[in-house]
Amino acid sequence: MTAYRQESGTWYVKFRYTDWTGKRRQTTKRGFKTKRDALKYEREILASAVHSPEMTVGALCDAFLADRKPRVRASTYANYEALFRRYIRPKLSDVQIKSVTATVMSGWQRWMLTRKSTRGKALSPATIQLANTACHALFRWAERMGYVGRSPLANLPTIGHSVRRKGFYELEEYERFLAAGKGDKQYEAACLCFDVLFYSGMRIAEFYGVGGEDLDFSRNIIHVRKACNAAGELCPVKNEQSVRDIPMPRAIMQRIKRYTKRLMELPDHQIWPLNYMPLYKILKKWANLADLPEITLHGLRHSHVSYLVSLGVPMPVISRRVGHANPSITLRVYSHFYKQDALNVGALLDNAIKCGQSVVKTSNPK
Repeated sequence: MTAYRQESGTWYVKFRYTDWTGKRRQTTKRGFKTKRDALKYEREILASAVHSPEMTVGALCDAFLADRKPRVRASTYANYEALFRRYIRPKLSDVQIKSVTATVMSGWQRWMLTRKSTRGKALSPATIQLANTACHALFRWAERMGYVGRSPLANLPTIGHSVRRKGFYELEEYERFLAAGKGDKQYEAACLCFDVLFYSGMRIAEFYGVGGEDLDFSRNIIHVRKACNAAGELCPVKNEQSVRDIPMPRAIMQRIKRYTKRLMELPDHQIWPLNYMPLYKILKKWANLADLPEITLHGLRHSHVSYLVSLGVPMPVISRRVGHANPSITLRVYSHFYKQDALNVGALLDNAIKCGQSVVKTSNPK
């Protein structure tokens, strides 16, 4: 017997097994409500340990998450875990992977398209797409690991789609947004946060990772060296290129300096006067007052890039400033900004010709 009852009334399992590498292992899992649940967990672990076709999709999800956890950022892992828990496990958890066919997955897709949210509304196209993408990732990984011969989603169409909306403010809109917030009791604190985000292009995690030691007032620079996750814990930045120095407007650095002088001590992170949720609620409130579309706090990073593009800043410079791994990422993410800005090229050429300037450098004739 491997399932045992505890004094609290719950059950736990303790057993040994040989994994797929041939190593002997022992595992203990507590907190099951019934003996049946405890033994079911044991069967799933034993099946997954030897890549057995008896393995369930629920056990496959566990194996995938265990493999991904040390390889991806905590936020990415949390997203996978949430998508599996909400949209994959409820329908497929007890289905054995040997029984998962294209027909089964087509049924899951139909279920997703008709499913309601906790508020009784239909799931958004973006949510449906995210769940479908997570399911694709799960079975592609299972295919690579040898759990399945071929992903059952391989020939099925994608469901859902991302919703295109304006996720940034142009300078005139941003100034109107700030003007709408005047009179708010938290105007000074919120305005400082918004201005730092708008004029730096930092990611939100980088913004809250800034501490006193990262502010260089003599050179008007913010050093990005670390990040802060949603739980308020320090974590690494996204990539090597994210470690950077961001030159800032002198006027904003002087405002930051005046703010930090009022603090009893300078923390090593989360130095700003407002945390994420209060700041986001203010952003939504001011956007409504200004009759502007609501954007996210991350949208202020997009707004920064849009502003730099409108100023004619070269793409490699923008890429380094915002901490992208290479300029191709900047172009892929923000290509629509360049397309919009291309409308001004004709006017720039007209001005250049009027001034008698050559706008295209040519090589010397041989």
